[in-house]
Amino acid sequence: MRITRSQLKNIIAEQMGLLNEVKKLDCYSESEVDAACKRAVVLLGFGGETLVLFLKEIAVKESGRSRSGLSQGDKGFKIDCFLKEQDGGGQGIGPWQIEAATFEFLKKNWKLENIRKTIKTKAGKGLVNPLSSQSISTFTNTLSIQAVMVALKMIDKMNPMSTAQSQDKKNNQATTFDVPTSREGRADLWKTHYNTSSGKGTKQGYIDINEANDTK
Repeated sequence: MRITRSQLKNIIAEQMGLLNEVKKLDCYSESEVDAACKRAVVLLGFGGETLVLFLKEIAVKESGRSRSGLSQGDKGFKIDCFLKEQDGGGQGIGPWQIEAATFEFLKKNWKLENIRKTIKTKAGKGLVNPLSSQSISTFTNTLSIQAVMVALKMIDKMNPMSTAQSQDKKNNQATTFDVPTSREGRADLWKTHYNTSSGKGTKQGYIDINEANDTK
């Protein structure tokens, strides 16, 4: 019996679905990630809808999976799973794959002190406790704080400071950034200040998966 290409794809998709069930992928849903991104932007107080989209695109690139087993080139491809733990046994936590050590560094980094203070009091909707006192357990289990850390990580990278500048912390605080309106611009920002030049990800890979997913 001859099997058409379409039938073969369906068989593969079904098998991938079974494999995912066996692996029991531990995922966050798209709606959970979306809500976390929106909450993070409220806390940060900059970037608006463009930053919300940027945070979602980064999550798609870093940990997005399709439970159906469809690939980027297949009709109907859609990210519906954001991993809670890094694939392959790495140390990354949550959809943005931030390590615990990075969280501990960012929550006390002197360059980010003014921004952390803004997060605590922003529009009366800040965190109950300051970011610097948040525990690793809270970070691990709170998506909005993870999303905030994504922005802080990039802000830190965009604001390199010398040892001399650290002697005058008050006048050498990090500043926020303008989020590019184009996906190409955001891909460049992600690669330069988040994935870094030594990372395996590529700008084109960022663009391709978000285009295929129709992230918005």
